Amino acid sequence: MTISTSISRSISFVLALFLVVAAPAHALASVQITEIFYDAPGSDQGHEWIEIANTDTVPADLSGWRLAQGGTNHILSVIHGTTTLAAGEVAIIAADPETFLTDYPAYTAALFKSAFSLTNTGETIALKNKALAVEDSVSYRAADGAAGDGNSLHINGTSLLPGAPNPGSLAVTKAIVKAAAVSVASASAAKTGNAGTAAKKSKSTSSAKKIYAGVDQSAALPFTLPRLPGLSLSWIYGFGMLALLCAGGAAFWYARARDFGFATNTETDEFELE
Repeated sequence: MTISTSISRSISFVLALFLVVAAPAHALASVQITEIFYDAPGSDQGHEWIEIANTDTVPADLSGWRLAQGGTNHILSVIHGTTTLAAGEVAIIAADPETFLTDYPAYTAALFKSAFSLTNTGETIALKNKALAVEDSVSYRAADGAAGDGNSLHINGTSLLPGAPNPGSLAVTKAIVKAAAVSVASASAAKTGNAGTAAKKSKSTSSAKKIYAGVDQSAALPFTLPRLPGLSLSWIYGFGMLALLCAGGAAFWYARARDFGFATNTETDEFELE
């Protein structure tokens, strides 16, 4: 009984050692999907691609691997490079390699072709080895971003982050932001061909507000003052008060001259001496 148990343990040890030594190095490799460009601006035809990377420390042989998408296991055909990805190496699976290289002429890493077509609303894609076992899979949705705005989805752990496409690099980039929309007034004027008129009105309004020493008081005034460049409100009030004082002074002296004896009498008084 003891001899039988010892033999069994020895056999188990030898088998375990054989499996560790004889197992191919790439069997422990980990190839992951790292970036998805699924919705190009305009037409998607030929512009879709998927980035994969060998994140392990040993090479990975992709011979016989498939890209599972839309219920089909699509074959991977080598266009540039080899089927073996070195540790840390990145590769691209493109629907149309020629279009991909036209879009990204600086790309020189491994390139595979596969007859897939990604949906813009979202789906699940997977990498399968030659035994058709799933090595990695990613589920994306349009709500995750990169929906026709020029961005791609960068897979960072379990997160999908929209960013500028950078095939061949694992760096997560900043998302491309569309130019800010013009104001409603400008857009309306542009549509009717009156963009210049709208600009003049805006400039005139701004100038009128500057009359009041930089403070917008137009809403509090029941009338609109004429445009007087360079004059503040205090100067306007000062000129008004000066004009009132001048008018009052003139009226005062005119009244004294008429009613209070400022008119001269040329006749001399005569006195008789008795």
